[in-house]
Amino acid sequence: RSWIGWARRIVAGVLGAAVILAGAGVVYQWVGTAVDQRTYPPPGQLVDVGGYHMHIHCVGKGNPTVILDHVGATNSAQWALIQPAVATQTRVCAYDRAGFGWSEPSPGPRDATHNVQELHTLLTHASINGPYLFVGHSFGANVGRVYAATFPEQIAGLVLVDPGTPLGHPEVPVEIDAQWRTQDAGFMEIAPWLARLGIIRLAGALGALPGHGDLPSPQVEAFDALQRTTQFYVTLKAQHRSMEATSAQV
Repeated sequence: RSWIGWARRIVAGVLGAAVILAGAGVVYQWVGTAVDQRTYPPPGQLVDVGGYHMHIHCVGKGNPTVILDHVGATNSAQWALIQPAVATQTRVCAYDRAGFGWSEPSPGPRDATHNVQELHTLLTHASINGPYLFVGHSFGANVGRVYAATFPEQIAGLVLVDPGTPLGHPEVPVEIDAQWRTQDAGFMEIAPWLARLGIIRLAGALGALPGHGDLPSPQVEAFDALQRTTQFYVTLKAQHRSMEATSAQV
């Protein structure tokens, strides 16, 4: 009986420590996110697109207007080197898809078609008129292709940076396609919880997250801060779950 009592105490202690650590992680994430929001305000404007706001930042003058759409797992700060260079020649706008960067989350799916409709509403409400030279990087290239097919009269040109190959492409071997469908799936499912518990933020503070190239300061600090929010990983998970629909749309 004494051994059983000690075992119960040990289990209770472990569970209690786990609850305390989880609570501390939640507070750490909440405080860190709040501090980052004050430290790194959006550089552009927040535009109402139907009950939630999306962020777009435009600089330069001229036509056509260049629209920069970021990688699937980043934000508009990734264009910190490109946007100023393009702005010397024409107007250039970098925006955050809903749920990423400084944009608020959307109630709709995160497939390409819904992103296109939201971007169209964003550009209309922000009075940013075409024609557009659309530059899409990775998942942003999916949005660009569907946007060009949906609103061809608004597109002056389309630049695809690392566009990748859609799921189910007839030229991709079946075994490779199957690997693509399962790649990172496990992490995508648990990532929102890792973010909520402050684990991803702690990993970033310890230098354990992927690098960000040679982005200049202070954009690099803002870029990192936006990648550590719970909202980012919730949206990333939804986007990953929508890849089958996005591939069909592309």
